[in-house]
Amino acid sequence: MNIATNLQYQEIKPPLIWENVWEKYEGMFDSMSAQEQKSLLLLKQTLEEYKIKNPYIYFTPNGKQEEFIKSVPKDFKPGIIVTKIFSGGNSSGKTTIATQVIANLVLPKNMQHYLFANTPYWRNFKKTNTGRIVSDATTVKEKIIPELKKWLPAGSYITEKRGKNYESYWYFPKTKSHFTIMTNDQDTKEFESVELDWCWWDEPTPRDKYTATVSRLRFGGLLMFSLTPLMDAGWMDDAIIDKVDNINSFITYATMEDNCKQHGKNGVIDHSVIERMKQEFDPLEYEARVYGKSIHLAGLKYPMFDRNIHIIPPFKYKDDLNVHYIIVNVLDPHDRKPFALGWYLVSLYEPYTCYAIAEYPTQPFEKIRYCSDSIQDFVDVIRDIESRIGEPYLRFIDPNYGNRHTRTRESKPRSIKDELQDYGLYYYDANDNVELGHKKVQEMLGYKVDGDMVVHPKLYFFEGLYNHIYAMTHYRHAIIDPLTSKEKICEDGKDFADLLRYLALSDAWLYKPGIKHKQFQFRGRRNGY
Repeated sequence: MNIATNLQYQEIKPPLIWENVWEKYEGMFDSMSAQEQKSLLLLKQTLEEYKIKNPYIYFTPNGKQEEFIKSVPKDFKPGIIVTKIFSGGNSSGKTTIATQVIANLVLPKNMQHYLFANTPYWRNFKKTNTGRIVSDATTVKEKIIPELKKWLPAGSYITEKRGKNYESYWYFPKTKSHFTIMTNDQDTKEFESVELDWCWWDEPTPRDKYTATVSRLRFGGLLMFSLTPLMDAGWMDDAIIDKVDNINSFITYATMEDNCKQHGKNGVIDHSVIERMKQEFDPLEYEARVYGKSIHLAGLKYPMFDRNIHIIPPFKYKDDLNVHYIIVNVLDPHDRKPFALGWYLVSLYEPYTCYAIAEYPTQPFEKIRYCSDSIQDFVDVIRDIESRIGEPYLRFIDPNYGNRHTRTRESKPRSIKDELQDYGLYYYDANDNVELGHKKVQEMLGYKVDGDMVVHPKLYFFEGLYNHIYAMTHYRHAIIDPLTSKEKICEDGKDFADLLRYLALSDAWLYKPGIKHKQFQFRGRRNGY
């Protein structure tokens, strides 16, 4: 074999080829000629030098960082703004992964990290691009700039201070890309200057700075956040996070344990260090600093809900209705607001998975203050939706308000359930055990990941179900108001959370078509189950 000439000191791209050659011939070293051994040792030296000079290419992401890289549209499309959020606890690798993104945007495409090179969106992003990094002044000087210099190859960039007390302008000669670093204390008008292709916010930013920056992405591009969502991130929940659709906007939640050496995938922080850090956290900030969950939504009933896991694209199911699946309709009636309605596809066989497939109303329920619709109006809505998704096999209603005699028909008191039955809609009383219901929903949402998904959730949501997803991300326990020290009841998202617990306690998957069940009998109903 004549490998001497093949292993000469030269720049080979991609540089991973060097590693492949080294691994191929390392075990044959003793049988090589002196010239071949010299060439192989030179290759090893070259590889080690290249790793030192180009550290970002050899970055090993933890599991959540890898998820963040891969959570993008299928390809880069001009004119489309893509939003990416890495919401992480302390030391979860937020700043590091954002720095990796920047490096792979501004440096030559033939020198991308393999995960970026293998992802069309990153590979096809504009070769020459203009960006912006925004944070507070202390973080810029003490964290962001040192992190950029740690990962970007020395000599690949030119920096200027331009009147700041830090290097605020970065230029990359090979690609002609450049970015500026700004701080949140700068005047908002300064954020309305140049056209941009991307912006990275490290930690939450004031809303006016965000709005001004978005207006500069006139031709599309990337908006990226890496943050621990403390109090000043509250506006982001409604304006950005609640609008994540996994099409052009994505969020990755990372806990401290995701970057743990012992418990995370490719973690770098020792578990004992994480435990010591936890002990120092303010209780009011604990969930944000440990789990990356918004402090604005502290005490969530369903903290295990993950948009990237529990929200899925709709799939075809009608050919399997009443064979492998049934549809269950659940109703929570109100007097001044519209009825809250959910439709769920329920698997009849283990593991008895449920899918939220439709809802009413479709507009944000928490913003509706009054509704004057009649029972007939709601019946028409129900019939219309079911003409498209399929007819339910079972229906359940809130047993409290559903049986309340608040309406009259002639002189005889009538409940909402009675009136719905007059229209041929037969609802059974749901189990209203609140604590047991919440526990059951939590169990259905539960999953376990060990590299791959080893325990799958039993509850999923079709994309686009705003109110169900709002319930998952907003409904929470009573919390202690830090200003008054009094318990504060938080009912955001309660109505659709109630639908889910009614479903969870129905055991609907046990009631297969064709089998009569005594507890599901209506007087006068034909073929009632």
